[in-house]
Amino acid sequence: MTAVPRLLIAPFIEIDAPRNAEAVATAVALLRVAAIFQIFDASQATLASMLRGLHDSRWPLVIALAGYWAISAPIGVALGFAARSSRRLDRTRLGTGGRGRPVDDPLARQRTAGFSAA
Repeated sequence: MTAVPRLLIAPFIEIDAPRNAEAVATAVALLRVAAIFQIFDASQATLASMLRGLHDSRWPLVIALAGYWAISAPIGVALGFAARSSRRLDRTRLGTGGRGRPVDDPLARQRTAGFSAA
């Protein structure tokens, strides 16, 4: 995932278009985070399965509960609220205009043609 992130993004977005440069850069950064997560998630799943094979299911449960609910959930909530106020992840800078549709979408322009910001 870290070796060829642009190759993984290419089926979903035109990576060579100048208007998508910032979205591609954000996607590459998020793929790096996902790649790091994969290492830890795979090792956790493997070690938990090894302990279950030894008929010890209490410790995998304790570790999973601590990892998911005591560590990951609070970090996810904190990052979610931090990203909400961050200018770096502003939706208008990612090309959606804040409404979930691309800024250059002809349907969005057609629906808002009669409205003015004045």
